[in-house]
Parts: sequence; C-alpha cells; structure tokens
Amino acid sequence: MRDLAPGDVFGELAALDGGPRSASVVAIEPVTLSVMARSDFLKCLETSPEASLWLARRLGAEVRRLTERVFELSALNMQARLHSELLRMARLAAPSTVIAPAPTHEELGARIGSHREAVTRELRRLARLGVITTGHKRLCFLDLERLEMSVRELASVSDPLT
Repeated sequence: MRDLAPGDVFGELAALDGGPRSASVVAIEPVTLSVMARSDFLKCLETSPEASLWLARRLGAEVRRLTERVFELSALNMQARLHSELLRMARLAAPSTVIAPAPTHEELGARIGSHREAVTRELRRLARLGVITTGHKRLCFLDLERLEMSVRELASVSDPLT
C-alpha cells in the first residue's frame, strides 16, 4: 500500500508488460486523472528518449522504495515500522505538518504488517511524548526531529549485527 502524490502515475507496469494490474487504486478525496491507452504509452516511450529515461528513473525509485519496505518488514519490530511509515507520511505531506484525512489505525496496521490495537497503543504513546497529535481524522506531526531520531534508534536496535 502506498499513497500517491499529485503527478504520480499508476498502471505503468501493466502498460509495459501487457499483464493485469497488480493493485487497485482508491481515491480518498476528489482527484483529476488522465488516462493513456497502452499503445499510446508504448509509442511515447519508443519515440521519446526523455520519456523512457523518466520512466526508468521512476521504476528505479520504486525498486528502492520496495527494497526499503521489504527490509523494514523483515528486520524491524512493529514500533520501528510504524515510526518509519509515519515519517514517510510526514515527508510526503511536507511542508504541511497535518495529514487529513489520516489513515485509520487499521489501515496503518495493514501498511506495516501489524494490527489496529498495536498501532493505537503506539500512536497514543507518541501523543503522550508530544511527537504527534491525532483526532477528527487528522494526524499532526509536532516533533519530526524526534520521530527521525526514533527511527534511527529503533532500526539500530532491530539490527542483529550491531
């Protein structure tokens, strides 16, 4: 699961290889979309080195993102995974420090391979520490520096080689 920002694309893998889409997309607020037929997409890549390079860079970034997520899911505990996801969300929302509507605790749990109850407990703990506030379908980041430090510390604790 991932959030898309303005200008992001989806469906490019299916357009490239002709296979079925591997995921569904759900808009949580009104959006404007542009659609391109597979044949037009392929023709654009064949005739434009700039478009091909753009797509190669985008796919490379996606491989890096997925590699990071695999590492998190296999090596980090739930707390570190949640803090990492919150930090990603904060960076995507920047310069705003508020995410509205915020994902539900159940959705956050699904993103990090955990469950709603554990997410709720950790979000409450972060709120008590003054790192975030939550309420009314909003998530407000109060201390991103502390959240970043927590991710670094928790990742090093989870690393069996350190």
